[in-house]
Amino acid sequence: MDIDAWARDVMEHEARLTGRRPPELVIVRYPRKWSTGHYTCARSRPDAEAASGTVKVFLGTDDVAARQVIVHELSHWIAGVEVGHDASFWRTMFEMCTRHMPPS
Repeated sequence: MDIDAWARDVMEHEARLTGRRPPELVIVRYPRKWSTGHYTCARSRPDAEAASGTVKVFLGTDDVAARQVIVHELSHWIAGVEVGHDASFWRTMFEMCTRHMPPS
């Protein structure tokens, strides 16, 4: 399964688990090794009540790093931006990794 399809599957699965609307997912590819991303909370958008925010990821050529960035940004959506990178965020991320990332 390609990473774009995998990311959408993970997002939809987590939306079902949490009972929340999935965020908008924007995937951009770059010809570099590393990946980065950002989650924008719906509260910062004019249509906040109808939106769940936006996850935007810039994926490089390393598939493992790309998957980790996707899970990291989706974890911000689930845990909430107000928690930053506290223990509840990392717990959410590690639980998602357990569900969706194969051991390497």
